[in-house]
Amino acid sequence: MISTEALVSHILLYLHYLQENCGFSVTLHEFQNVFAPYLVQFLPYRVHSNPYCLYLKSNAQLWDDCISRQGKILKKLSEGPFWGVCHCGVLEYVYPIAPGGRVIGFISVSGYRGGLPESEGKVRHICRKYMLDEGETTALYCRSLSPDPPDTALLETLIYPLAQMLELLAGKRLELEP
Repeated sequence: MISTEALVSHILLYLHYLQENCGFSVTLHEFQNVFAPYLVQFLPYRVHSNPYCLYLKSNAQLWDDCISRQGKILKKLSEGPFWGVCHCGVLEYVYPIAPGGRVIGFISVSGYRGGLPESEGKVRHICRKYMLDEGETTALYCRSLSPDPPDTALLETLIYPLAQMLELLAGKRLELEP
């Protein structure tokens, strides 16, 4: 049986592989504090790092709104993985972390604009709501986000092992602290 430390190391190596070799922006979102002891190691994978998201999250209220909406994602994940557009217009693929079938968090592959008309409307809306310069925000949106999301079958193939490792880690943690 693999040790917890070795498992965390494998997860970090796989996250690095997905980022460097596949070009994916992968983030981990977890709500039960199961991964709290590994927060420092997982920190680079806890926040969307594209310039558009970082710019928006420099607004504290917008950051809080982003975090508060993640509960809705958890509910939707009971139906399985999905593509969705966040409230700021970013297209992302969301995959559940569900040890024992209970969703405790999710993996997000993000950073796409996907050409959806819905996205453009959301960008305009957040600019009005948070008093952001629409021209600057839209330009950053177009520059920072890829217009070409990866194939869903490819994502399923590559994200499933990550979810399995995270679920194994969660199971080990829950055994220690139910």
